[in-house]
Amino acid sequence: MAEKVRYTESEKGAPKVIPDGHMYTFEKKVAAGKSWRCDQRGECRGRITVDSKDQVVKTQEHSHAPDWGRCKAQECVVAMKRAAETSRASTSAIILSNVARVSLETAMKLPKTEFMKKTARMVKRLHLPPELTSLDDLGVPNKFKKTLKGKRKILLR
Repeated sequence: MAEKVRYTESEKGAPKVIPDGHMYTFEKKVAAGKSWRCDQRGECRGRITVDSKDQVVKTQEHSHAPDWGRCKAQECVVAMKRAAETSRASTSAIILSNVARVSLETAMKLPKTEFMKKTARMVKRLHLPPELTSLDDLGVPNKFKKTLKGKRKILLR
């Protein structure tokens, strides 16, 4: 039976597939489905064709061994980015929650911690609204901040 592929993303968000310990980037649509080429372009001519059911239907040999650690590291970074898009947790906590359960082989292939922190901060800035620190951050006009008796209407805890 044909092997089913797993999907992930590149650093810039382009789709990638991982069927066999190699990562592939999209090349073109073909009659049998989609053609993907090995992401180590300069040194490898490996290719696969994937049908509409995400099954590998055709392969071309690689010039290098599979690297599951690199594939798992890429999936870990993508998971960390997804968590950073929605979580108010600290950057370090987001990274730790995604890195804590990886194998040594995968950990060796992960980017340096400072780069993962930078990536998580950037993703949080792009996807989360800024945290409110004062009443002024709400943008409420002054006339609505106090009652007619001069007391504050809106209380922040």
